[in-house]
Amino acid sequence: MIQQDFRIVTGPIRQGAIPVHIYNEGLVVFLYDEASEERIRDADPEIIWGASPEAFEDRATQELLASGELLIYGLHGDGGVDVEVVVGAPLLEKELSWGKWYPPETGYLSLPSGRLCVHSYNTLPMGDNDDDPPDEGAIVQVPPGTYRVILYRKDWDRMEEAGTVSFDEAQEAGIDVYGQGRVDEVILLTPAQKIPASTTNILFRDCLEADD
Repeated sequence: MIQQDFRIVTGPIRQGAIPVHIYNEGLVVFLYDEASEERIRDADPEIIWGASPEAFEDRATQELLASGELLIYGLHGDGGVDVEVVVGAPLLEKELSWGKWYPPETGYLSLPSGRLCVHSYNTLPMGDNDDDPPDEGAIVQVPPGTYRVILYRKDWDRMEEAGTVSFDEAQEAGIDVYGQGRVDEVILLTPAQKIPASTTNILFRDCLEADD
């Protein structure tokens, strides 16, 4: 009953979706293939040390993003990274109709090993953490290949206002809405032929450039 009544909270958005929950105290999420980890670490891009206008303009950062070896996205607030990863066609209207969403944003990833790493600054095995992060990230196994990435983000405020979902009711039903019971975003991977030359791979950048 909980899964049916509160599917927009708990997921899955689609059969086969893989949930990911990692600890986070910042505003940046990193996506890359495990096979690219050493290359990213050796390139030492500014973005692995912190998000800033200087980091976004850093040449090593831009090259990794443009090549599809790295994708980053901003969060609207700090807190856990709670997502589900889906491989396949973009979400259908009937799948989206369960809730309300921010406009989706798109990037590209090269995943030659099919081992998609999902990290926050707390779990990233480079930068300030060197190779010993205080918290554990996640690896999601998908078919190796090149992918178009569509990031769908749920708009909880609009859903609360519209009466679509109530966190209080979900909690009363036994869902840990302020922990790993909630899924905030869907990372949709659609097979692509190649990575466009125009790829920037910083999604929801406005979240990272907002005034303090």
